Amino acid sequence: MDADTIEWIIFGPLIVGMLIFSWWAMEESHRRLDDPNDDRTLYLDQLPGKLALFPTGTYRVTVIRQSGNVHAEHIVTGTAQDALAAVLATFRRAKIPAVHIGTNTETELRIGRLYHDHRGRKEGKKVGSAHIALLERAEAPALAEPSFTIQPLGFTCDCGARAEVPFAEIAEPRACPECGVDATLTPDEVAQIEAAAEEARAEALERFRAGETTIHVERKITTED
Repeated sequence: MDADTIEWIIFGPLIVGMLIFSWWAMEESHRRLDDPNDDRTLYLDQLPGKLALFPTGTYRVTVIRQSGNVHAEHIVTGTAQDALAAVLATFRRAKIPAVHIGTNTETELRIGRLYHDHRGRKEGKKVGSAHIALLERAEAPALAEPSFTIQPLGFTCDCGARAEVPFAEIAEPRACPECGVDATLTPDEVAQIEAAAEEARAEALERFRAGETTIHVERKITTED
């Protein structure tokens, strides 16, 4: 029995076993990708929605080659999504469509390609995994509550006289400045005006949070004076 035959008897089953294991690993990875309840294996586009990192701060982003050597490393200050975007850009350039999640916590994310790429003579230099570490938290600044100004409300008496009443005084007794007739609003009318003011305030606040800085909201109210 020659040396080549002996070598095949020794190493042949091992090679076949490795091939079978690689095939099984690929099939298992694809099965996990198709399972909506499995968060261990995800397509790149699914990662932003599953990210558990603290949302704002300073992060160290490290991309590692299949050989274990560092491919690239840099610091990202901003949001966790900014740090993840830097990783995803590298993985997309490396034509890696999906990854395995090793760690996904508030302080750390570890991801790697689904299986080792053995194709080509430079497989060790290919991107293999990535690590994002939270170095420092940065609390997002609280959104300042804007100030609201409600213009005085205008009233018209039956005599035709006009009067303006500050919003804070709408529930107080009042008389027409021309004819002296009682012009005090009823509780229902006061409640109607206050409800309209609160509705206008809610709309203004929503528009402010959407980015508007100069906001004017009008509400028309008809009362039976």
